[in-house]
Amino acid sequence: AEFDRVKARLRADGLLLWQADGYEADDLIAQATEAALHAGHHVRIASGDKDFLQLLGPDVDYLSLRTFDVVGPEKVREKYGVDVAQFGDYLALVGDKSDNVPGCPGCGPVNAAKLLNRCKDLADLAVELDRDAASVTTPKMAQALRENWAQIELARKLVDFRTDAPIRFEDIYDERQQQPLTEGPIDMDEPDDFETTPEPVSTKVEQLGSEEPTPTHAPIAVDDRAPVVETQAIAVAPTVEFSRGLEPISIGGAYKLARGLFESRLYQRFNNAEAIMAVIIRGREMGLGALTSLDAFHVIEGKPAPHAYLIIARAKADPDCEYFQCVESTATSCTWETKNRCNPSVTRLTYTIDDAKKAGILKPGGNWEKRPGEMCRARAGTGLARMEYPAAACGLYSWEELTND
Repeated sequence: AEFDRVKARLRADGLLLWQADGYEADDLIAQATEAALHAGHHVRIASGDKDFLQLLGPDVDYLSLRTFDVVGPEKVREKYGVDVAQFGDYLALVGDKSDNVPGCPGCGPVNAAKLLNRCKDLADLAVELDRDAASVTTPKMAQALRENWAQIELARKLVDFRTDAPIRFEDIYDERQQQPLTEGPIDMDEPDDFETTPEPVSTKVEQLGSEEPTPTHAPIAVDDRAPVVETQAIAVAPTVEFSRGLEPISIGGAYKLARGLFESRLYQRFNNAEAIMAVIIRGREMGLGALTSLDAFHVIEGKPAPHAYLIIARAKADPDCEYFQCVESTATSCTWETKNRCNPSVTRLTYTIDDAKKAGILKPGGNWEKRPGEMCRARAGTGLARMEYPAAACGLYSWEELTND
């Protein structure tokens, strides 16, 4: 059911989806690549699956969704030691755990590259093993290849692509438009299920067709000779300061705004309009505008989590805060200091890279490795804010803390 919703959402976003029973997505991408080349296009395959390196050529490159590097044929030779035309054979020898391709036990990347530099492909390698195995590899490796040759041939079939799926490449030229993500039109003037009627601040009675209003406490005399005077009660809504003129003033208004923002597709880290509304309301409790709230919050494990510096800003704005400042910051540590008017002395908190190591939150390639000083500043600042100004921090944990990144 989730996969069906994903496909429906992608189509609503105006994207083309190809689907064919009995084929993998890899097959459809390979087939589309072949058709695009035939139509004279340059192709870029965006994926995290290195099987697609087999398809590279003068007009085909590969965007790695893991490193975001663009890879061409020369990069394959540089990294793996084989040509693009040999890469399928290379995978068959080495195996691919992510695709459950076994390969040949004991034949790692170095051995596979050596074998394919001496023999152009697996067929040539099979001939050489029968003719003169010692000329291409060691006796131990030759034995492993012979014993696992059926497995190697199966692996070669598994990493190959099919290009006979019943899809129409011409569909790629069709015009597609984004469709609404929520059901029904969004009318900012009509009430909905969330709308509440505010208590009127004042009430006045207008006489339609009369210049003088009739007091509400006096009965209206009925005279057959005089026209009936129709009255209408008008509730005067509370005024909103101009700087907040676009802000919602009710739950219904917040929901309508949330639906409109969800339809804009500018806040796609929130899964639905209800999540956007919840964050808007959470931010309003903290005195933030709607869009500021959406920019300042992430949703981590189903909980709105603000940026670290929003928590620090709330601590600085606390009435009991005399000052709150970073007094020392290096690439490996940071110290914040504050003076709470209710305390006799200043309070300091230091967070270091060693603290992060002890907590086990350093990840290769993560922000702790790329920007350790900034991460230490965020950790020390939010920790001190919660310790000295719990009412301002409201038990908040920043998204940097919740994700450890």
